[in-house]
Amino acid sequence: MSKIREYRERHELSQEELARRLGLDRSSVAKWESGRNKPRLNHLVSMTKIFGCTIDELVKGGDNMAVSKSVNCPHCGRKLNSYTVDTTSTQRTSGTCPSCGKRYTVEYGKGKIKVSKN
Repeated sequence: MSKIREYRERHELSQEELARRLGLDRSSVAKWESGRNKPRLNHLVSMTKIFGCTIDELVKGGDNMAVSKSVNCPHCGRKLNSYTVDTTSTQRTSGTCPSCGKRYTVEYGKGKIKVSKN
């Protein structure tokens, strides 16, 4: 899988949405991801701003790609915290929602995040 696709999917963007943010059409992103074409430097720079990574990580891939994701309380739906979700480890934490006072657990890492009721 291409690194551009990995970052795009981690940020929950469609090819069309990424292309729109870059001022391109979807086929350009599809060609990059399939390896048929390579992005220009200005598009790589723009993607690093969108994905919060370096060009090196975007082109070669890093050992620890990470993205910050927000989570909502599984009880009341209010926004809780943001967690950095990486590809190398899994972590677990618990807390109490400041809005409804109910307990929740967050498991995050390896590119995924899961919030559950306690």
